[in-house]
Amino acid sequence: RAGNGTAPGAFGWYLDMAKELVENSVRSSGLPAVLLGHSAGGWLARALMSREGRPWVEANVAGLVTLGAPHLPPPGWIMDMTRGCLRNLNIEHPGAHFKDLAFYVTVAGDAIVGKKQEGNVPILEVVQSASQESTAYNSYEVVCGDGEATGDGVVPLVAAHLDGA
Repeated sequence: RAGNGTAPGAFGWYLDMAKELVENSVRSSGLPAVLLGHSAGGWLARALMSREGRPWVEANVAGLVTLGAPHLPPPGWIMDMTRGCLRNLNIEHPGAHFKDLAFYVTVAGDAIVGKKQEGNVPILEVVQSASQESTAYNSYEVVCGDGEATGDGVVPLVAAHLDGA
């Protein structure tokens, strides 16, 4: 259920485009970039740093700020929507891996506690939600395995903070 994907393999096209954008920004400004990633963009920014390695991070990245990004893979019994990419990223480069070279900030919300409601059908939540809490319940279940967690309505706090940030 978890898969064994890697971000460079599954999302190489995205990482290639992000790398080009970062390098163009650094070239034009003369300053290292602050990477800003929302949702999956947060862990994909980490994957870019991981793929390119220490010399690239040192030359191009001042820091990483993530907004509502899941940084932990779901428990093994939950279908991993990243097909193992996030799990493997955390094995290869856990937490704020390059914190000696760049700063890390994680931003997460705690506005909604997930709550299962009668008739809650996850796929229907996309078009017709019983409530914000019901939608959050379904999202939190697939992100961390606990639908009754607290978070921003999509990503629970427990998955949004990166060790060392």
